[in-house]
Amino acid sequence: MAKSGHQTKIKMANGEVHAEENIFQDNSLLPQSEELARLKDVDPTIIDWLKARTEKEQDARIDFNTKRMDEYRRMGKRDHRLNLTSLYMAFVIILGGMAFSYFMIQNSLVTEGTIFAGAILVTAAVAFIPKRKKDTDKQNQ
Repeated sequence: MAKSGHQTKIKMANGEVHAEENIFQDNSLLPQSEELARLKDVDPTIIDWLKARTEKEQDARIDFNTKRMDEYRRMGKRDHRLNLTSLYMAFVIILGGMAFSYFMIQNSLVTEGTIFAGAILVTAAVAFIPKRKKDTDKQNQ
């Protein structure tokens, strides 16, 4: 049975204050042996029941952790697929914009084609640079 406690001691000596803080936590699923002995006096089958409940609790914790890890893996795979798809789509859009710019330049629209190509490149750079900067800032924190 989970038990926790908090103890604070403050001492004054020679005009100085000394503080000591103790925090303890017992996450054991079973009660302590003294408590088990008292419970066994009340009900002789309580020990077997507690063991069975403890096993069920432990199995539930393991199952919960397994499900949570599986969910994290699925989320990671989904994010990876989304990032790759975004990169492929950006590449196709940039390639299409460059092809259209080339088509404009071939049809005597040199200024318009050059401006269009520059706009495509600048837009692609602006779209990707802040995203990567935000990701790196999150990792550094």
